[in-house]
Amino acid sequence: MDILRIALLVLHGIVAVLLLGAVTHQAIALWLPSHRPSRGWWQALGAVHPERYVRAVIVLYVTTMLLGVLLYPSFRMDVRAAFLDAQRPWATERR
Repeated sequence: MDILRIALLVLHGIVAVLLLGAVTHQAIALWLPSHRPSRGWWQALGAVHPERYVRAVIVLYVTTMLLGVLLYPSFRMDVRAAFLDAQRPWATERR
């Protein structure tokens, strides 16, 4: 595996974790009521406006998808052929 694919794979993982964090934070902010005074970490999450995360979630989602599109063909040709088809044929057989 060359250095560019490794860098793209690491970047893909980092962006995916950021996306998971943004969606989770947005969901918590939406779920918790914001009318109570902030007296702790969980209440402070409820004070954040969930609509402010929309742009970040969209950008992170599209970035994760595009990095996945760039990485999937090499996975399909290299990893799947070398490992899954050879070691675990039941996982890739067509029905």
